[in-house]
Amino acid sequence: MYVMFDTNFLLLPLRFRVDVFEEASKLIEDRLEKPDFVIFSSSLDELGKFRKAEVSAVKKMLERNRVKIIKKEGKTDELILKFAEENKGNTVVCTNDKELKQRLRNEIGARVICLKGRNKLVLT
Repeated sequence: MYVMFDTNFLLLPLRFRVDVFEEASKLIEDRLEKPDFVIFSSSLDELGKFRKAEVSAVKKMLERNRVKIIKKEGKTDELILKFAEENKGNTVVCTNDKELKQRLRNEIGARVICLKGRNKLVLT
């Protein structure tokens, strides 16, 4: 099972003190197998807009949780949509991006994890 992270989701632990990796793992139905956390390199590029301290903290968090970085060129949202479609039924996407969530659900039928309130993740 793949758990794909969108850029905005990587900042949640810093802003809301929620462990997105642990909580996402709990929400995944297939608990017999540890999920593979993945992110596109373009998401890391998007982090350049944020403060250096935040970027550094996110990179450490990615290393600590053994997140696989997929090197592909393109717009992050489009790459996520394509990945979810190619791995349909085996991918959950973590995002708070309203448009991306709608496209994932409506166009692909993908499962999505998003933040509800300030400290709870939900699987939709």
